[in-house]
Amino acid sequence: MASSTTPDSANEQARLEALRRYAILDTPPEREFDDLAARAARDCGYSTAFITLMSQDRCWFKAVVGAPPANPQVREIPREESLCNHAFRSSGILVVPDARADVRFRHLPIIARPGGYRAYAGAQLITPDGHSIGTVCVLDTAPRTPTPRQVDALRVIATRVMALLESRQSDLAPAPPVSVGAPRATAVPPVPSAPPFDSPRAIVLIVDDEDLVRGVTAAIVARLGYETRLAANGQEALDRIAALDGRVRLVITDVNMPLMDELELARVLRRQPNVPAIAAMSGRFTPEIRRQLQDEGVTHFIAKPFGSEEIANAVRALLAPAR
Repeated sequence: MASSTTPDSANEQARLEALRRYAILDTPPEREFDDLAARAARDCGYSTAFITLMSQDRCWFKAVVGAPPANPQVREIPREESLCNHAFRSSGILVVPDARADVRFRHLPIIARPGGYRAYAGAQLITPDGHSIGTVCVLDTAPRTPTPRQVDALRVIATRVMALLESRQSDLAPAPPVSVGAPRATAVPPVPSAPPFDSPRAIVLIVDDEDLVRGVTAAIVARLGYETRLAANGQEALDRIAALDGRVRLVITDVNMPLMDELELARVLRRQPNVPAIAAMSGRFTPEIRRQLQDEGVTHFIAKPFGSEEIANAVRALLAPAR
């Protein structure tokens, strides 16, 4: 289960400003968001799903699938009464198998009232500049624990929600730079907006053991028009690639990961048909690491902390010939 942290006031103000730029709060329901919420409920096997945005004092629902107990017309609740208040500040997916047995949540009105929710899982909505502005979450009135595949599905849908939000604001202002684990860099030109969601797109696999890095990178790639999948280590990456049967055209992966690092992942991929292009991410590329990766076919290196343009340049360079 992910742990939550309380942001300082400066970070909270920056987060609220990032949310404001999307001009999404208090807008009417929209089919695209409703469809993504419905997919979250279906793919995760929960009765209810929300796409939530977290303002200063409320948890507002952009999309609702499955009527909330006791009040099917509700579109927001006080932030302090929401499980999403914990999930959007967590270091990863927040999974609550039985909220009534959890001292953090059993007092909340949506849990304590008759017929209230018992189970919860929430994935952060992370902007390209690293701010968490809300969640895609699923709930049920019976206790349950999502499978790893269902958790992964929730991550993918959260990435798609962010891509949709990004495409809506692409004409409003240039995208802010992305900086993971470091101060912001100088502003860069906006990344081109994505084509329609039903157009044919290559799949880019993002591999990193940090949820924040995966989410930020996937949001940038999705804005370029590519479908994304996520993996936390090399072994998960191989499983995703095998399941997608040659549709993964590019792997953007961290160098140092548990279970299987990038070097071993690249070695395994070189022995397989339909080898995807590989871009390496790291906070420290030594000459020896670069040489070893180049020997295994890695041609592009992205230094952490990175900006959105570094990711966009890698994608354009490695996938342009195949588009």
